[in-house]
Amino acid sequence: MKKRILSIFLALTLCLGLLPVSALAAGNRYGPDDDGWGYTTSEKVIDLGDISYDGTEKVKCGSFVISIENTGSQALTSEAGEGIGNGLRYYQPAISIQPGDSADVTIQYTVPEGMDCKAYEDFFYILFDDAPVESMIQFLPQFTLVESKSSSGSGNYGDNLFVDEWGNRYQGVQTQPGGTSSGSDASDDAGTLSPSEAKSQYGISISPSYVDFGSCFVGDKVDPITITITNNGSHSVDLDYRGGLKCDDKVLHVYDYGSKDLAPGESRDLKVRLDTWDAASGTAHMEARLLLDGRAWAGTVGGGFGVGKSGTSLNISDFLTVDYEVKDLSDAEEGDIDWTISAGSIDFGVSDVPFEGAGFHKAEKETITITNQGSFPFRLEAEVDTSASSRKDKDRIFKTTIGSDYRMVKAGESTEVIVWADSGSWSPGVVEGVLKFTAYYPDSKERNTITADIPLSIKYLYDGGYEIANMSDNSYGTVKTSDGISRDPYSGNSRFTAKEGSSVTFVMTPYDSTAYHVSDIKINGKSVGTSGLVNNTYTISNIRDNYEFEAVYAPGAAPIPQQPATGAAEPAGWAKVFVDRAIAEGLLPAELQSAYDQPITRREFCLLSDALYTKVKGGAAPIDATVTFTDTTDPAILRMASAKVVNGVGNELFDPNGQLTREQAATMLSRLAAALGKPLTDSAPTFDDNGSVAGWASAAVGQMQLSGIMSGTGNNQFSPQQSYTREQSVVTIVRMCELLK
Repeated sequence: MKKRILSIFLALTLCLGLLPVSALAAGNRYGPDDDGWGYTTSEKVIDLGDISYDGTEKVKCGSFVISIENTGSQALTSEAGEGIGNGLRYYQPAISIQPGDSADVTIQYTVPEGMDCKAYEDFFYILFDDAPVESMIQFLPQFTLVESKSSSGSGNYGDNLFVDEWGNRYQGVQTQPGGTSSGSDASDDAGTLSPSEAKSQYGISISPSYVDFGSCFVGDKVDPITITITNNGSHSVDLDYRGGLKCDDKVLHVYDYGSKDLAPGESRDLKVRLDTWDAASGTAHMEARLLLDGRAWAGTVGGGFGVGKSGTSLNISDFLTVDYEVKDLSDAEEGDIDWTISAGSIDFGVSDVPFEGAGFHKAEKETITITNQGSFPFRLEAEVDTSASSRKDKDRIFKTTIGSDYRMVKAGESTEVIVWADSGSWSPGVVEGVLKFTAYYPDSKERNTITADIPLSIKYLYDGGYEIANMSDNSYGTVKTSDGISRDPYSGNSRFTAKEGSSVTFVMTPYDSTAYHVSDIKINGKSVGTSGLVNNTYTISNIRDNYEFEAVYAPGAAPIPQQPATGAAEPAGWAKVFVDRAIAEGLLPAELQSAYDQPITRREFCLLSDALYTKVKGGAAPIDATVTFTDTTDPAILRMASAKVVNGVGNELFDPNGQLTREQAATMLSRLAAALGKPLTDSAPTFDDNGSVAGWASAAVGQMQLSGIMSGTGNNQFSPQQSYTREQSVVTIVRMCELLK
């Protein structure tokens, strides 16, 4: 089982420092790193005060509490265990802190036997299960052992067991002041040596002895610098003796020891790492505290030879010098915070699959490259927002993932973001979403961010169109389409597809027309009434979505016999060429290809406008969920109302069967041009009956006259209140189509 409390026996942490101990009042902080490890803690320095001590082991004589908050995405866990620092033995309970949670952890401690009564600056580590070594938590308990009446007060404990000035014990004879000893196997403190003395006398050297991290910004991922420590002496060297490479602060770290013992003739690479979580700068001077033949201090006299004795402790000053500068956002200039994104929008196009076989769509993928054009690193986050879509499956279609280095994008570097529309049996229709990017700069998530929204879209089709379903109850009559195919629920053909932009006509036949009649039509579960019902037929035109059709029956014969539309079967000669072109261009729905000389209704003009909008824009206008009428749910009307082409007549009514006047048609055509992004040029009308034109229609009539989309009725008259016929409407729609090309 791994010990998760790290003490002086840990051969993986050497610390370098820049700031005085007083600066350590701030707590520990780490990450979150690329793998999701992150935490903050209470203050590093823990003042335990005076501890009464008589030279014998003082079992679990006290405790202190540390607070840990998990700021990462990994759970922080550690087994219960114990470890020894410079002066105390510590007992830690098991720890388990989930992401976003915090916990107070009580640490108990014991004073071992044979300690000197003096002031101590101890150290205590916690490393969580599976976490990287550099993420370990360090605390610095401070205390003073105060001699009690029963204390012997001696540093010599018999049997040649010596406790040195740093609190470490080994077998030998204590060195007396002036270099004398109380026994023939004396162990020495070599005192403080310069790097040149350590190399010439004991063969211990480091290369390079100076490193410079240069200048970087808060949050930068700075590559560690490798240093090499070499033992050319004749003694094994304990690298972890009394903290190894020691400093006053932990902004810099040395790690990757491997074994703590460095054999004669052996070299070992160590890494120096710079923390960049806070702004700081300066020069760090590191000292090395080493021990010759380190195993001798465990109770066996070492067998070293040559210069120095087994158990000799070395204190090498200025063993390594480190310069660095970590700047924060207060140093930012124009252009330091900037990025580029390779795409402003993503359209996955059309995924068209056969209706048979459940219509399984393959995944469609695109890649976006984000480049940090500034001077500061940033942490990139991405999420897909589909809240504006009304589809039930909206949250399962678009996915995104960010490249391996997404946690922090350095200045001048790029990362790739993969976005895809997932595979699945998706029903036909357009799916839209927004890919939201946020770049967080490290000193403050709240104050320093840049964002971007990338629209996403994909269109799913079955056999080039949409799914149509007959939901009618066949207890009272049958439902067929105009091609004669039964669409009754149990026919096996109640669900079928219709090409995009086409029309579907349902034909209803009551079993007994004297007993039941069609009293209502529902489209997608909403009543649309019988205004579009002609001789028990109902047509859905310009199909751009999935539709569920339902004929609702009521007892008795139809109260008012439904009559087919009357009027000219063929358009007038002056209109025929426009009608033929409208049919060829897909601008004239099948239900309007008759009765050309009859007045056009408000609903029918919406069908023409909807067809032109779809052709010019390459897709139907989106429906605003807040646009509703109590007398119609016709999709073409709702699309044109959402596009601000038409308005209601008041009291939440649209009056779909109301006849359209010429000035109303002019106004709707003017709004349609604007909705298509091609507003018409303003001009005052010059008709002799301008005084009869309503004020709200005057500007639109002038636009129609100037553009040539509408002309007068003869004798320089516009006849604003005269009804507008189907063939006149078709002519003006075709003229507008030509004008917009």
